[in-house]
Amino acid sequence: MKDVVRFKGSDYTFMYTKWLLLMIWSLFVFILYCTSSFTLFISDGVIRFSFVVPDYSEFLEPYALSRQEPFLTIQKIGHFVSFFVLTGLLYTCLKKWRITLIICFSLSIALELIQPFFNRDGRILDIFVNQLGIISFVMLFMIINSRGNRMAKE
Repeated sequence: MKDVVRFKGSDYTFMYTKWLLLMIWSLFVFILYCTSSFTLFISDGVIRFSFVVPDYSEFLEPYALSRQEPFLTIQKIGHFVSFFVLTGLLYTCLKKWRITLIICFSLSIALELIQPFFNRDGRILDIFVNQLGIISFVMLFMIINSRGNRMAKE
């Protein structure tokens, strides 16, 4: 007869807390990526969704260097951080790298492709920034784990 693993109440609480954090963060990322005006969201806290026929004409174009939008740098940092954190939360819940990476890379592409439906401009550059956040989390995780394993052996 196999041993049955029983969880204590605190184990369930921790498990549900991880999933709840993941859901809250995912909703936050969706709002950031799909609200009609990122500038209004950051400056005034306005969340507004407007649906339009998508225009992908600028998808492959980089941002113009002369573009002086004050929130452009904040947006790119937000892309990086949102997927860095999302990768960490998802891996904490799933404990499987392959599934975590497939989901995160797919979401990275999907969010940029659906942004034009919400009156935003999705760009291939943003996909790369998103994926840089994913890769950075994985690298940091691997570095921390390899150091921890070396210290445990010593």
